[in-house]
Amino acid sequence: MNNAIKTDIELLELYAEAYQKRDASILEEYLAPVVFYFPRTDVPQLIEKNSFIALLNGKFDKQNVSIPVANMEIKIVLNETTGADNIHIDFGKGIEKILISIDTNDNLISQINILENKPYKLIDKKILLRKDRCKKYIISNNKFAYFQKSKRLSYLDSGEIFILPENDPHEVINIILNTNYPYESCLSDNFDIDFIRKLLREGFLIMSRFIPAINKFILEASHHLSRSVLFFDHVHITKTVKRIMGRYELRFDDNFNVVIAKCVEKHGNDWLTVPLIKAIKAIKEQNTNDENFVSFSLYRNGNLVAGDFGYKKGRVYTSYSGFYDENNAGSVQIALTAQYLKNSGYAFWDFGMPMPAYKSILGARVVNMESFIELWRKYSIQTPKPGLEMPHYPELKQGLSDFELMTIFKNTYRYFYISDLKDYLVDDFHYASQHVFDEIKSKQEYLKYLSGKLNTIKHSTPPSNILKMEIVYDTYSNAPYLLMKQGKDEALFIPKTKDGRFERIDLCMPQLYNYRRVKPCAITNKFDKDGCLTGTNYWESELCGMGHYYLVCHKDSFSLLIPHNAKNSLLKELFEQFCFSVIITKGNYNGKPNCFELMFEDNSDEPYTILLEQEQVDCSISKPVYGWNSHFCIYSDGLEEETVYIKNVYFRTADTLPCMLPPEEPLEINTKLTLGSGSGTLEHFEAHGDHLGAFGASDDELLEILQECIKSGTFDKSNCYTFKETDKSIVPRIYPKTAGVQVCALEFTERGEKTLTVESFFPLLEGLKNDVVLADRHPWKNKIEGEIEINIPGRENYSFFAPFYYNNFSNYAAGDKIEVYLAGLAYSAEQPVTELEINEGHFYTTQLKKFLRENTGKTKKDFPPLMIQMDNLIMFTPSKYYSEFEYFGKIIELEYINFMNKKFAKIKICILRIDDEDKMFINLYISPNLLQNYTPKIGGNIHGILWLTGYTKTTEAI
Repeated sequence: MNNAIKTDIELLELYAEAYQKRDASILEEYLAPVVFYFPRTDVPQLIEKNSFIALLNGKFDKQNVSIPVANMEIKIVLNETTGADNIHIDFGKGIEKILISIDTNDNLISQINILENKPYKLIDKKILLRKDRCKKYIISNNKFAYFQKSKRLSYLDSGEIFILPENDPHEVINIILNTNYPYESCLSDNFDIDFIRKLLREGFLIMSRFIPAINKFILEASHHLSRSVLFFDHVHITKTVKRIMGRYELRFDDNFNVVIAKCVEKHGNDWLTVPLIKAIKAIKEQNTNDENFVSFSLYRNGNLVAGDFGYKKGRVYTSYSGFYDENNAGSVQIALTAQYLKNSGYAFWDFGMPMPAYKSILGARVVNMESFIELWRKYSIQTPKPGLEMPHYPELKQGLSDFELMTIFKNTYRYFYISDLKDYLVDDFHYASQHVFDEIKSKQEYLKYLSGKLNTIKHSTPPSNILKMEIVYDTYSNAPYLLMKQGKDEALFIPKTKDGRFERIDLCMPQLYNYRRVKPCAITNKFDKDGCLTGTNYWESELCGMGHYYLVCHKDSFSLLIPHNAKNSLLKELFEQFCFSVIITKGNYNGKPNCFELMFEDNSDEPYTILLEQEQVDCSISKPVYGWNSHFCIYSDGLEEETVYIKNVYFRTADTLPCMLPPEEPLEINTKLTLGSGSGTLEHFEAHGDHLGAFGASDDELLEILQECIKSGTFDKSNCYTFKETDKSIVPRIYPKTAGVQVCALEFTERGEKTLTVESFFPLLEGLKNDVVLADRHPWKNKIEGEIEINIPGRENYSFFAPFYYNNFSNYAAGDKIEVYLAGLAYSAEQPVTELEINEGHFYTTQLKKFLRENTGKTKKDFPPLMIQMDNLIMFTPSKYYSEFEYFGKIIELEYINFMNKKFAKIKICILRIDDEDKMFINLYISPNLLQNYTPKIGGNIHGILWLTGYTKTTEAI
């Protein structure tokens, strides 16, 4: 049995052992019930533990035949960029190399990432992985994998997304759309109204429920795979309702609290729980006109007889719940509400789930999630005004191609709804399947059968309801088929069409047919005399229909054409916010020549990157050009609608792709500030945005602090330094003179020059002395700052930022014993619980089994509460980046320090207990913005994230 808590390194070693011994059962006790699996060449998927073990053993069986064990080299390596440990497996020269990373939850492996090793560099047994932190990497046909080390989503063992306040709901929706996420909701235990507002703004329906097993209310951010939408040109009002409408009065946003109370009284509080209602009312009280909860109340003879409440944003109203107290009052209220919304300029009425039946009777139509999100993002940002153009549900299209018909059929299974498909079936439609005894011979019979089948799949337990679908093409006729995988089972749907409709569909065994996945498509383009694209048939092509991107280059003009369904991707948001140039690399990919990598550079470790194969490019450029002053346009709906315009384009070639390397020369995005009078121009490079941001200062305040530092700061003579190979000298200027919290501006000057240039600007904190052993040095690109890695006996290595790296550590080597003064700047600080009850998870289950084994006749009810005392806990764990750590400890000393009229808390905490007598201490500084919600006390515990900094000797100012 698995009784010992394993570290991530130990779990990686077990995974490596499974590969070495070709036996996946070694992992059985250390896998979560459901594993979230990122394969190298496909979309993420959820796999039950036993299925994953079988899958892995199947791989091993194949390798036993082709790869001798002696050829395998397996080792644990370090990701130099993220600090994460990985398994590097080399199956032998010329055979294959892969990299594996894992995520853990409750001492179990919950997520497995298989990464390509080709573009990575092994440097001193460390791996430089820029690609590992890409926001999105698209391979040819729009399949992709997410590697968001800084903002990775959290998943429960069941595979459900556990959404956190730091997650971007807009990006969560994109991930749901593109990973075939099988659930209707994401879960959270946070009822903060700002968090709920963020979810509401992205189209989530906010619900709640009580979980008795954990005695806790859970927030459900529901998105629904299909949505009921009422377009006002489809409203149907019965004659009975029309006849009695005049007897009633509809009031907008009247008696809001009464309407909610009536809804709870009518339907119960299964999802309208107490904490959710409290949050809704708190949001309502904020009284924002453009987005808020509102109500519709129906009165007859002055009495409230029906009502509805929901959320309005822009031109969209989303109904949450309603009630009625007399016959026909509910129908009248709905009819008058629809009339009010239409007259007020709303685009449509969102009914949420496509149930109950009254929604369709009223005229509501069902749309899939992708279509709804597209509608939401378009109309929820518009202001409702009478007379605006009204959208309508698209009418039946005529003359659809076979590919378009198969796309509709594919979406039927993807979103588990038949609303669109039923319009594209002939009345005597036939369906034959190896799983159906009799052939289905009518449209109505088939829709009834399909509706039941989809409902069964939808409500089955993942991963059995995860369907992987792909449109493939017959090798000889080029006819489109739909290949569907469900677990280990595969099925091939072969259609017969006529005049843009399905006549029949046969479900067959894929092994009996010859098909291919990609059909090359010739595209013609037209250009004007300046090289700009003026015409293309891309959006009418099969390449677009299959979701492929297309790059056009003529002279110095680049145009990226993207399919309609990519409008909801991360492209627009990422480009508008971060991207300032495009790096285009031409090279070979998987043996295919003339492929292109488009890397949208933002000087981060997470550039958005697209890889295009030869058939996706119309480009004759081959000469590498750095700093080419060109422009790059992105179009999604024809050449009239330009999505993004980027001016700077850089073109180069590489032997193989992916390349993912930054340009040969740095792309300057320095913020230049002209300060003072007659002292020249000072340039401030924002390399410390997070650290300066932790001060709680705005950009204007930071500029004021920098100005004051330059104006009034003192030179730190002990850390002035002249580089022998050049005539440049670096001079630190520190402000203020008082100890504790200070800031430092590193200035460059050249011999004979009177102008000083600010190279860097960062917080400077007084630290506590600790004896350590230097393990390694990691200089920054500017060579004057860097991280120092230290070794603690019996512990892993720790890194801290060295503000005077160029001077403090220039004469030290690995293995030297040094004295460092360590301090931390709090990114977060809170009062943690002192006692934690464990009532679920692997540790709880292990202890329960032990109790029952040792106490014959006892049951789970007799198991005493499993409590962990937190009061004396000391924790110091590396976080997401170098020099960032999660800490937990007791406050030993406390004082307050003033800096620029701001009060900082300075506390002394122990970060490591090496033995009973040997401990490591630091000064931890907490900024005023964190102190607004937290008051530290001596003897109390503190928990959060900090940035660790240190130096080998006190500066002149400190």
